[in-house]
Amino acid sequence: MPNHIDPPQVIIIGSGPAGISAAVQLIRAGISVMVIAKKMDETYLNANLIENIITFPEGISGQEFHKVLQQCIRKFNIPIFNEEVILLQQDDAGFYLRTKQLTFQAPYVVVATGTKPKLLSIPGEDLAFSESRLFYNIPPTNPVEKAIVVMGSGDAAYDYALNLHQNGNKITMIQRTDRSYALSLLQTRVSRLSNIEILRSCKVSHITFQDQKLSVHCQVEQSSSELPIPCDLIFVAIGREPNTSFLEKSLQKRFNANQSIENLYYGGDVANGKYRQIALAMGDGVRIGMEISEKISRREK
Repeated sequence: MPNHIDPPQVIIIGSGPAGISAAVQLIRAGISVMVIAKKMDETYLNANLIENIITFPEGISGQEFHKVLQQCIRKFNIPIFNEEVILLQQDDAGFYLRTKQLTFQAPYVVVATGTKPKLLSIPGEDLAFSESRLFYNIPPTNPVEKAIVVMGSGDAAYDYALNLHQNGNKITMIQRTDRSYALSLLQTRVSRLSNIEILRSCKVSHITFQDQKLSVHCQVEQSSSELPIPCDLIFVAIGREPNTSFLEKSLQKRFNANQSIENLYYGGDVANGKYRQIALAMGDGVRIGMEISEKISRREK
């Protein structure tokens, strides 16, 4: 059995913008917290330029935002326990969180675990991923002089293309339909770059990786021919879904039904559906921190 640790007043699962914002607000109110996350949530690194946080009028890149978040963690001395939560459950005594090594109990829990990428679910995807030739997020170091395929037609796919087009890379964007769903601002920026090509109405059927040669195979709409696209790397941005696989079955059922549970809070991308924005996630974290602070204050009187 895992060891048991007496927890602080609030446990936060997830160390992205929502989780860290909640931690800062709670610490400011004099409430002890612990953040549990297997690793730093760095999904925001995919953002080419974050432009809707008004304190950064010129915008801020995902990389620079990461530095700001790290500064907040250091300034407020936020304790982060680097373990993956594998189970969150509830009983009459409160909430129990289990990692591979330890078990925690807490009266208040904040779930700010963000999202996980949707998979293509096509032949060859797993092999390309295992060989580090297919990615669902932007790597810390950008590739150099590579032929890159980006799959997707939304904001994330366009952000990927804008992040990756430098360093002599050639980008081919593959979109399943004949239209793009990204912000017009992002579409305009991509259209101005000569090393980004967009293939529309293409359905990806499979991926091959043989003799170190990688290819994406597409079926062009209204054509019986298959179009193989040789490339060095593949980036997939076809959507995301809430990262809640650690929830016990009854909690997962209530989450899916959008039913609230007292003293259990969801904030940021995990709860915001298609409205996945850093500004919203930070606001969620602050609001949740304030709600918990007020509840604890009332109970202590």
